[in-house]
Amino acid sequence: MKFSQVLSLMAFLLAASCSTESNKTDVPAYNSEITVVFESKGAVQCESEGITVSDSAQKLINSGIDVIESHCAYHNLTDVMSVCGAGSNEIIIHNIPAQSSVDALELGFYEATDYSIYECS
Repeated sequence: MKFSQVLSLMAFLLAASCSTESNKTDVPAYNSEITVVFESKGAVQCESEGITVSDSAQKLINSGIDVIESHCAYHNLTDVMSVCGAGSNEIIIHNIPAQSSVDALELGFYEATDYSIYECS
């Protein structure tokens, strides 16, 4: 087996072994009046937990966007190696009014589609 294949297998096994409070994708039921957006938590393994949910929500609120609900989550479409100094796939999600989604995207948020919610520490 090539070294790159071993690394890929190790990364897969590590990702598969991680558990969260919810192992399913926690996408809210379709509601045309609500959009779910996210931003990276900015956490660095072994160094920083990143920004808080309230700090992230405040960015939206300061721009006049109502925040209905917020959570910590893992972005399921992002794989990361577990190594000190590396980033993480932790994100902060916010339910906002659908009519505010363009404004949130302009602030640097992204539409959330595949994530697993966990309880923030």
